Amino acid sequence: MMLSALILALAVGWILRGSISNLANLELRRFDLMVAGFALQMLLSRASAIGWSLLLDWGFPLLLLSYGILLYVMWENRHLSGMTLVSVGVVFNLVVIALNGGMPVSPEALAVTGQEGVVPVLRSGEPIIHTLMTEDTLLPFLGDHIVTPRWFPHALRTVFSPGDLVMMMGLLWLVPRAMQRTIVREELSDGCEEAQEEEKAGA
Repeated sequence: MMLSALILALAVGWILRGSISNLANLELRRFDLMVAGFALQMLLSRASAIGWSLLLDWGFPLLLLSYGILLYVMWENRHLSGMTLVSVGVVFNLVVIALNGGMPVSPEALAVTGQEGVVPVLRSGEPIIHTLMTEDTLLPFLGDHIVTPRWFPHALRTVFSPGDLVMMMGLLWLVPRAMQRTIVREELSDGCEEAQEEEKAGA
């Protein structure tokens, strides 16, 4: 879902006459850790296919670790517009995942998107990142139960959580602004002014 949100944000930035090249001017900190956090989640989503015992035996702790890494990166980049919303969305997902041993997914929502075949897989408990939503699920309203609109292409129809939606809103605010040169310069200037004020206060 995050990748789809990023692509949508880039499209919005392009429509607003922004330039992808301006993203290079964005003061993004700890990009290496951000890549590591997302890479770990991708590995966990493919854990069964890969067959790595470490991923299978320590899947849930590693999943929580990946979210911890991402939250740290977002804290380091809290100066960027929209990053607060992204962080809130991540926290929403982390809470429901921590309480249920994975992201609960609504079987009804899966049926609407034509993914009924996923239900038996989730029921088996094999996936690490997701779990099947049941009556015992804690905070089910934070789970994956929101369905993409019917007018979406069938291949892109999916189920997502309120946390994903909040993260999407944050990215739709952050990325298009960053693609506009004047906005990027303005934020960098604000960051320099804050640093100068901190230096004066320390002196």
